[in-house]
Amino acid sequence: MNSLKSYYSRLVEIDQEKTAAQNEPQVEIADEAIKQASDYENIGRALAHQVWDELVKEAEIQSTEQAAEAEAVEQNEKVASLKNAILQRMAEDPEYAAHLAAKYLSE
Repeated sequence: MNSLKSYYSRLVEIDQEKTAAQNEPQVEIADEAIKQASDYENIGRALAHQVWDELVKEAEIQSTEQAAEAEAVEQNEKVASLKNAILQRMAEDPEYAAHLAAKYLSE
């Protein structure tokens, strides 16, 4: 009977060792998978931040260019408006045209 008990206890030990051996690599694999997932997440976040920064820079550049273009258009409109006002006044007042011609031709 003792030999049967010892045989059974030995079988239980072997079974527990096998179970422990099977579970151990799974824990290591799970730990490695979690670490790898964490690494991928960190890389993804870093890339997302870089893309966001680049998009913000492009938007700033584009808005600066648009503001400069709008300012140039506004300036051109002012110059055109002044030219039209001068030409209209010259058409209405010949003395003004003579005054301008004398002023700028004498320089």
